Amino acid sequence: MTKYEYYVSSRVMFGAGRTREIGLILKQYNQHGNIMLVTDSGGWVEPLIKELEISLYQEGFKSIVKYNAISPNPKMSECIRGIEIAKENKSSIFIALGGGSILDAAKKIAKDCEAKFFITIPTTAGTGSHINEWSVLIKDENSEKISLQNIPANIALLDPIATVSMPPVTTLFTGLDSFSHGMEAYFGTGASILTDMQSLKGCQMVVENIQSAMEDGNNIEVRSRILEADLLTGNAMLNAGLGILHCIANIVPGFYPDYSHGYICASLLKATAEFNKEAISQEKRQQMLPLVEKISNIFENAIKKYDIKPVTIDNGHLQTIKKIGAANVNGKTNPKKVTEDAVEKLMRDSFLIT
Repeated sequence: MTKYEYYVSSRVMFGAGRTREIGLILKQYNQHGNIMLVTDSGGWVEPLIKELEISLYQEGFKSIVKYNAISPNPKMSECIRGIEIAKENKSSIFIALGGGSILDAAKKIAKDCEAKFFITIPTTAGTGSHINEWSVLIKDENSEKISLQNIPANIALLDPIATVSMPPVTTLFTGLDSFSHGMEAYFGTGASILTDMQSLKGCQMVVENIQSAMEDGNNIEVRSRILEADLLTGNAMLNAGLGILHCIANIVPGFYPDYSHGYICASLLKATAEFNKEAISQEKRQQMLPLVEKISNIFENAIKKYDIKPVTIDNGHLQTIKKIGAANVNGKTNPKKVTEDAVEKLMRDSFLIT
């Protein structure tokens, strides 16, 4: 009999419109104090911020400071500045509203400020960041991406309405990020019966709904399914671990910050499945590989439709990345040994190397 442990870090509250309940939720949990809202700087997020502020003001929360100086691949210096502002405001309650980068930065800020209460509200559906305590941040001095264990949210508030502003390409890339979490958790040595069920179901839901989500972003039912898929694969990742794909995907944006993490994951999916397939059971191959083929076809068609250029990596950077990637902690649960040669092969099979 296999021994395993299963961990759920945050209470999940799911449902359309739940963002408007934020003030009431804090009151229900007997929370009082100054609030820092860590969020995005784009105009698209302003309607959501207004809804949050109205809900908070109605329940008597008056001191709310916003911090939105966070890059798509967050830097340590940006977190440090957020910590300084939060301490100046004497913030004890932290709310993170945004995609994975915002959530990762907020977890670092909340931990270092000894947050009394912390809520995450994802505006994308794919990173899994809202339900774990890990942050992937860039060190300013050398552009290295590092994973830091911070604190998980007390509550992950999943509102599909908060994700409707995602354009089609972002919807695709974050959805494929979610798929990559499910695939690697399913293939990995840390998998259990619980994570296998979540991984497989989550990947199936991405395949079944991602095209519709791209074509009709205002379809709340479809957005809900994609957000639930992220919840499933995110929990599977948290408990089963990842693999060689993320040994690469967590490193590359440190050198190439203009590429989103989701795009890098999407580009690596097919080659990763091919690399690992001989090390997994026939049953798992039969269950997962057809899904990989379907999602890869959707990805390749979108690349043509939206004229998306391939991830392009300098050969000198490849030589550095393969060394860092082979030593990355995610390799410990990959079904095959992660070596520098393996990392290089996957990168050459997936990216344009110059």
